[in-house]
Amino acid sequence: MILGFPLPQVFLVPFAMRHGVDEHKAALLISIIGFSNIFLRPMAGLVAGRQNFARYRKYLFSLAVLLNGLTNLVCTVSANFRVLVGYCLVYSVSMSVVGALFFQVLMDVVPMDRFSRALGLCTILESISILISPPMAGFVLDNTDSNFSYVFYMSSFFLISAALFMGGGFCALQKKERQGRPAEAEAADPEPAPLRALSREDTGSSEKRPCTEEIMYVTSV
Repeated sequence: MILGFPLPQVFLVPFAMRHGVDEHKAALLISIIGFSNIFLRPMAGLVAGRQNFARYRKYLFSLAVLLNGLTNLVCTVSANFRVLVGYCLVYSVSMSVVGALFFQVLMDVVPMDRFSRALGLCTILESISILISPPMAGFVLDNTDSNFSYVFYMSSFFLISAALFMGGGFCALQKKERQGRPAEAEAADPEPAPLRALSREDTGSSEKRPCTEEIMYVTSV
């Protein structure tokens, strides 16, 4: 996902200028994305943080990544300034949802005792991906006579494939959890008693008599 995510922000202005858009208007496109994120990202976080959306955060995140990839295909069709402004607005919506939900989704899919390691691994992968994706796109431009359409195709490919992979993975995990719950319920003791009767053999005779042993369940430290 991160391989395709930063490419439009890096190559949108050169793409617009190459297709005849004024330099100041082309720079305005990035300003539209940044200004929209100021308002859209907190709104996306507030909406996704509601209890009603808690179960669907993972799928909303995958849908936002999919929308982000699909919107990049607009730049392969038209380079009109008005079209690019609409593209920037839609791109900002999906970008805000991805940015607001990334860590929430990570907390949903990773146990808390492993969250710090998962966060560190994701940060490393993000850094490596952001480092290598612009040079990759530059290499594509150098070998296609500066045809920016291939850059946006590449970005869309990475984002759409990542969204489909994540969405399918989340569905498979949820199905596996549903199948595992009945088995866990059958294996679990339905009525765990705090007092258990134990048989202890008397030292003076071979007769066994029951005794009780109190068991303390430690639920927190």
